[in-house]
Amino acid sequence: MKRTDIYIIAAVLLLAAAGLYAIKTIQHDKGIKHVVISIDGEIYKDIAIGEGTNEKIEIKTEYGYNAVYIHDGGVEAIDADCRDQICKETGFISKVGQTIVCLPHKLVVTISAESGGGDEADAVSQ
Repeated sequence: MKRTDIYIIAAVLLLAAAGLYAIKTIQHDKGIKHVVISIDGEIYKDIAIGEGTNEKIEIKTEYGYNAVYIHDGGVEAIDADCRDQICKETGFISKVGQTIVCLPHKLVVTISAESGGGDEADAVSQ
């Protein structure tokens, strides 16, 4: 391989990496982020989050107790009375698609780009 071949390959790889980064950035910055809290498959709360959102939510159900703290554009589990405490070990999440799960309490906390309870029709439902 010649030196010019290496330069061409490096340039193509750099352009591809820059394109993937741009696509990922555009996808995640689109729309308003929401924290969706589900218990046993049912939506418990759906909260739009922004830079100024600062809210502690206590969740008491027949399955147990959890507390989540929404701040800095994300959410974290700060308290739980389950035995394994895996939900707390997950830590702070802030990217669309990330989840916190507490299996003993059937709790799922997800960051989503859109509200799950909207009345707007999409192309499939029309």
